[in-house]
Amino acid sequence: MKRFQLKRAVAMALALIMFSAPAAFATDEPTPAYYRDVEVSKGVIKADLKVNLRSEPNTDCRVLAHVQPDETVDVLDTSNANWVKVSYNGTIGYISAEFVAVSTYVDQVAVITEDPLEVTLSDMVTPTILAHRESFTLKGTVRSNIPMIGVTVEIIDLRSFETVVTAHDEFVRESDVREYNLTKLDNSLPFRRLNAGEKRLRITVQSSSESVTALEHDFYVKGDIGEVTSMTGDCRIEVTAGRKASLTDRDYTTAWQPSSESDTVTVTVPDGKNAELVTIEWTREPSSFTVALAGESGGAIRTIEEANEGGMLSFAYPLTGDVRQIVISTPDTQNGICELRVMEEGKVSPITQQWQPVEGKVDLMIFSAHQDDELLFFGGTIPYYVAQGKNVLVVYMANCGRSRYAEALAGLWACGLRNHPIFLNYTDKRLNDYEETVDLWGLETTEAAVVELIRKYQPDVIVTHDINGEYGHNQHKLTSYAVRRAVWLATDPESYPASYETYGLWETKKEYVHLYEANQLTMKAYDEPMEALNGLTPTQVATIAYSKHVSQQKYFTMEHDGVRYDNRVYGLIQTTVGDDVNHDDLFENIDG
Repeated sequence: MKRFQLKRAVAMALALIMFSAPAAFATDEPTPAYYRDVEVSKGVIKADLKVNLRSEPNTDCRVLAHVQPDETVDVLDTSNANWVKVSYNGTIGYISAEFVAVSTYVDQVAVITEDPLEVTLSDMVTPTILAHRESFTLKGTVRSNIPMIGVTVEIIDLRSFETVVTAHDEFVRESDVREYNLTKLDNSLPFRRLNAGEKRLRITVQSSSESVTALEHDFYVKGDIGEVTSMTGDCRIEVTAGRKASLTDRDYTTAWQPSSESDTVTVTVPDGKNAELVTIEWTREPSSFTVALAGESGGAIRTIEEANEGGMLSFAYPLTGDVRQIVISTPDTQNGICELRVMEEGKVSPITQQWQPVEGKVDLMIFSAHQDDELLFFGGTIPYYVAQGKNVLVVYMANCGRSRYAEALAGLWACGLRNHPIFLNYTDKRLNDYEETVDLWGLETTEAAVVELIRKYQPDVIVTHDINGEYGHNQHKLTSYAVRRAVWLATDPESYPASYETYGLWETKKEYVHLYEANQLTMKAYDEPMEALNGLTPTQVATIAYSKHVSQQKYFTMEHDGVRYDNRVYGLIQTTVGDDVNHDDLFENIDG
């Protein structure tokens, strides 16, 4: 701000010199074509003490910064009589209007041209995965075909959709700026102070007539990410029975549970706000439930009768602006809702899970013993093939608890998967004896379930665990054995005839087993950046996804266990389309 004021003072001094100079030195040249007049608003803090810069125009929100008396801020909006929207050292927020003296003056900025703005970036160095409090320097060069008047870099929190950092540089007096080094904004981009979670880096370039987004790049900051921001706390929630607090306590081990079929949860949207989405997470797969949507004065809008044929736990329903009330009921008194969220219109984050049931045939089916094995031992498989456009389904064998299920859903969503996984809910108990593990799950019970899934979803490729259970885990061994048998049994009409009569037979084209030594391939592509993954590698995306498994971080890491039991290596144990030749794609001989 001081640099800007100095430049302005110098310009004014030069103007006075020119005004008082002899006529012989005067010039009739017009104002350069790259200049135009604009109104600029500044604000000076007139309080005796420092004032709070707040995230919202009220006193109930968080404080972003403290602004000292007599400091100058950029004024962005004065339409609110009580609060002034300002930019202070790159941070956008609100200051009470009584503490800001606003002044407006006319200045010149470049550039007037009718040519469309075209922007290129080169030599870019952008963040991918940052440790908590890790420093980072954004590097790169912005080039344009016509003069720029400004460059803006924003960091957006994808859980709240709030812009948490803004850095801006403007070129007021320069008439022909067409190249800009982004490191000039480094001091205004405090990467090390970012909270954990998914972020978006956005670079915008301005000319005199338009603004162009030059880059949108997602990255991740490790740490405890908390919950997606919602308006649930602003809603009125009423229950006819059961523990209301369990609906919003962010604890998956507690739940609202009805006492009878007539019990309901009623959510009323607050006046002055509209809801765009409601998400409902059940303790276990509900057999059926009803979501009734009503408008003003209780007028019915529509009723959703959910049969849940896909065996889902998490449901999301889009809402229109006229919905003022949501009533949820279920005939299943043994089930309950462990989390309920209402998302405000225009603030549905891409992190908000909106699962879809698996329908029809899938391309790839992954059988994972526990919630986290799908990433630890199968690495970049899910993000890689989802990014390739494959229809992917993940099946979990053991029930590690509802909180672990929530972690699994968060991890799969981070991989880009939108098909809700299937949980077979077998008992998770670490037994030293393999035969005891077989007795615990029941081999025929396990085989029957896997055969039915294979016949129902007809995968082209199946991936499962190491025969030896990676580090010797008996449930990994049993998963591998049951899946290998089921692939063959799914082709036999005499094996598990009930699912044969319902779905028919199915012969899987290829089956891969983790670390199997014969016909082995190494998926080196998992370590190569993909445009569909915003420039990240599938392994990096899987690492981000594994961070959602908060409860497991002290036991396993992708960096250690994913390398020790190389999650890029698989062996082709069964094929109907011939052996691999290139050894670099699970779908070799199937695609193309």
